[in-house]
Amino acid sequence: MAEPSAGATAFAIHAFTYPVGDRSDGHPGPRPLPHTAAAVATIRDVLAEHLPSEHRLDGNSTAQIAGQIERWLRSAGPDDHLILYLAGHGEAHGDDHFIVGADTDPNWVTPTTAVSADTLSMWLARTKANRVLVIIDSCYSGEAGAAITAGLDAYFRRHNPRPGFAVQVLTSAMPGERSPDGLFAETFHRVLHSEAAWGPGDAFIHTQLFVDAIGDTLEADHGDRFANSVQIRSGHRFTPTH
Repeated sequence: MAEPSAGATAFAIHAFTYPVGDRSDGHPGPRPLPHTAAAVATIRDVLAEHLPSEHRLDGNSTAQIAGQIERWLRSAGPDDHLILYLAGHGEAHGDDHFIVGADTDPNWVTPTTAVSADTLSMWLARTKANRVLVIIDSCYSGEAGAAITAGLDAYFRRHNPRPGFAVQVLTSAMPGERSPDGLFAETFHRVLHSEAAWGPGDAFIHTQLFVDAIGDTLEADHGDRFANSVQIRSGHRFTPTH
């Protein structure tokens, strides 16, 4: 068994919702993701039961949610181990990935109108939190993992990383792949309750074992692993379940 860890101290989780029908500006709205929203609600319940603190992400506009994430990461301290789970429609543009909200203009997807992985990487680089586990549940989210990794690598070429600092990114899709509504979140919830990601005597799920278990489950059930994982610096245990 690897060295023990204090585990996660706080989590934030949000699934963007998409009303049926046209938006107020007359553009067709993104299709709803009811299965993702329902599964994310059950994941929130599990995490709330086992983790000391939840940072509530309130509202449904991308600007609101992005601002709350930034303030949360900025206020974190060196003893904090954080989990951030974001779900919604995803788009890849250039080297960046965006989670778009119901209020995002489909003709103007930018870091000011959607949640940008490149911007998230800047916040992660500057947070004082000791460890952060980021879960991106959207189409093309493999690009989000690549963008966050590239942003952090660029930052740490200019700045020395803090001792022990680590970020791990789990995504619901490989680069260039779509993510079916609810598939990753429902599997995430199932694995969270299983023994598949545990080592003997471990008090916490190891993130790499966890993503391997999600991939194995998806491949067995659907013939595709879908999920992907990248880590910046070293992997750690984050998520207590029992």
